Amino acid sequence: MEPNYRPIWKQRAVSHAEVVTNFDVIASEYTSSSALYSSSLSSPASSSSSAALTSATSMSFSVPAPSVPAALTADTIQTSASTSAFAEPYLEGFATTNITTQIGTHAYLPCRVKQLGNKSVSWVRVRDGHILTVDRAVFIADQRFLALKQPDKFWTLQIKYVQGRDAGAYECQVSTEPKVSARVHLQVVDI
Repeated sequence: MEPNYRPIWKQRAVSHAEVVTNFDVIASEYTSSSALYSSSLSSPASSSSSAALTSATSMSFSVPAPSVPAALTADTIQTSASTSAFAEPYLEGFATTNITTQIGTHAYLPCRVKQLGNKSVSWVRVRDGHILTVDRAVFIADQRFLALKQPDKFWTLQIKYVQGRDAGAYECQVSTEPKVSARVHLQVVDI
């Protein structure tokens, strides 16, 4: 049975019910042709089903292929952009770092933060819980402490003219919930 593909506007004036009926007939013919095509793939084709198979094959490939590969559709691009826009910050490197410095020199405590976004980086002295810096703002009267932001995503706590009392643990914290943090243990030696 040959499917009826005449456009509805080239036929006589029809009612809505007839349009729906014509659509159902065309859809059922397409479905039965597709079923014939599917069943012919699993069983040997006879000469009479070959014609139907050819007809069904031409129908199934009549839909044009999309012009944009699926991997580059707008939905995919928007999804990946929104995913990276909301990615949480993380610290690169070790959870604990040891730094040794001499009294009177400058100490540099590193903290490398990736995907910071609009979050803040704080340095806290662990022994007393004192917040030393938040981003580049210093929250301690001791002017030897300074937060340095370097272009390669390093947030470094600089301690000038290190003294023996500066030894201990310092924590780099990112203002996420729960917090992301890494510790740096500063050892001060007198040589």
